[in-house]
Amino acid sequence: MQIEGLLRKRKIYPHRATQGEINRVLQLADRDLRMARHIMAEDWDWAFSIAFVDTVKDRLAITDSEAVE
Repeated sequence: MQIEGLLRKRKIYPHRATQGEINRVLQLADRDLRMARHIMAEDWDWAFSIAFVDTVKDRLAITDSEAVE
């Protein structure tokens, strides 16, 4: 379903992130990426899973930060 459809059905709502919220997401992503590097020595699949999720978080935070500017 397209984002517009989800908005119309009130499944999601627009949110204007503050710079503080964006910074917090980036801090969490950095923390998780450090953990993924540590876990790589034990379990590559889990490390890549963590890194993938954090890549998505980073992209969302960057998109939100561009909207704030």
